[in-house]
Amino acid sequence: MSYIGEIEKTGQFSGLVFYRTSCQCGSTEHDLDFWLELEEEGSQIVLWMEHNLSWRCWQRGGLWERLKAIFKILFRGELTISADFYFRGEDQIRGVIAALEEGIAKVQMAEGDNGENKPGIRKKRDTMNQIILPQRADKKNELDFLLISLVEAINRINPEVVAHGILGGEHGYGADYENDVFVMRPYVYDAECSCGFNERAEAWHEAHPHSPKCYSTEVNSIDFYDHEYQRNRNEAIDRRNALPWLSKEVNEIQKEVIYWDDKHREWKESVLKDLCKKHNIPWNDGYGCMIHCDCGKALLEEKYFRENDHLSECELCLPNFLHKKSGYRVEWYKWIGRDMKVFNPQNVNISDIFAECEESLRGGRG
Repeated sequence: MSYIGEIEKTGQFSGLVFYRTSCQCGSTEHDLDFWLELEEEGSQIVLWMEHNLSWRCWQRGGLWERLKAIFKILFRGELTISADFYFRGEDQIRGVIAALEEGIAKVQMAEGDNGENKPGIRKKRDTMNQIILPQRADKKNELDFLLISLVEAINRINPEVVAHGILGGEHGYGADYENDVFVMRPYVYDAECSCGFNERAEAWHEAHPHSPKCYSTEVNSIDFYDHEYQRNRNEAIDRRNALPWLSKEVNEIQKEVIYWDDKHREWKESVLKDLCKKHNIPWNDGYGCMIHCDCGKALLEEKYFRENDHLSECELCLPNFLHKKSGYRVEWYKWIGRDMKVFNPQNVNISDIFAECEESLRGGRG
């Protein structure tokens, strides 16, 4: 077996790649199995997923609930089944992304071929789930085309500063380049604040605490996890995890886990409902029940941070493209064409701007 972060690669057969990952709740019944294959034309990845779904009435209801569900299927032809999958953290999410990107790489390798004579590429048929790729640069879009063309021009004079990736295309990630006319920067995944905003924000919060009688103060004083129901749940999980996977004993103990989990959830909800009632705050199905404020700090906070945000030169706020003279700037997420934001304070013609940028490259202005 091999691993991609938190993802286990369980096998590979004739171009199909199989993966498995486990749920944060610890139940082996919630393992998620998925595999990727490439359709015959080589431009579409199919994502197949296999996940054990529990019929809620069978797992937690009595005989009458089961009978009602049976009659619902018999006379109405309806069945609703759902399941949750809780990621354990960032590494597991990144592992799933990395696994999917392996599929993207297969698509790129297959470009220009219709799938014939490719081992492992199956003939097109009905699919269950398909990966919908995020938007990438479209050369029919004027701004996308101009940005890509500028990256290509930079690549001709200094290819080492050009950023690369998979989904964004060959010249879709921008470049780390600056001269006296413009500046371009790739998207920075791990950008950090460089203007002192975090320190200023922490100081403001220390100077403006919630009042002792505020809802926020009360709710944050409650340790919802130091409770008998939660301790019973955790003890059951430990006993379950010590047993062989999919054994009858595991299934029985899992019922305990679910029982104590439900009891804890009901207790927590009752505490929060009582707290909302005490502070005359509508329950609203629990939305916002962990962050309500009725002492006025939230209003002060909103006003302060609206007027005291990160500085424009902060690394978190730097645009991916800036035309210095006009202030025209563009921001994108990961690659050109994806979730782009444009700021054009002088309402300038973008063709003229990019013509000047490319001319500055030819003229060696830096």
